[in-house]
Amino acid sequence: MLEAVGPVAAEYGAVRGSMRPGASRTRALEEVVAGARRVAHEQSFESVEVLRWLRHATDEERITALAMMQASPDLRDFDAVLAVIAQPRTPFEQYHAMRLALEMADTLDAEQAGRLAAGVRALRGVRFRRDSDRSRLREEILRKVRGGSRERWPRFVRQRHD
Repeated sequence: MLEAVGPVAAEYGAVRGSMRPGASRTRALEEVVAGARRVAHEQSFESVEVLRWLRHATDEERITALAMMQASPDLRDFDAVLAVIAQPRTPFEQYHAMRLALEMADTLDAEQAGRLAAGVRALRGVRFRRDSDRSRLREEILRKVRGGSRERWPRFVRQRHD
């Protein structure tokens, strides 16, 4: 895995370290993340390795693992994504974990949907800019989890999480 996506992770670190925070750096980082997604589409990876990168690796490897999970549903791990949302190393990482959680929302069971809603609800105390992408994602996840899950949640679960 390191041979295939190591250069992408290194590029993320180089961009992040060489540019000042702002829209230009965010665009450049998004291009790097898109490159990680392309690699995940083109090659086969073990979910255990991707998960290890997300849980125990450098910032560069973590964002690369999130991008790979975005590209390939077989690589996803709900608990790891939820942990990144709750304790991100960077706002950019949290944004991508939230984006991934939104993509995963339709596949979650009732218990996972409840945990995601609770985790994202806890972010309401986090001071995002009102117009930030993370603020919008937070609200979109809550709408999707509440709206999309009503039919599949038993009545007692709906009452507990509403």
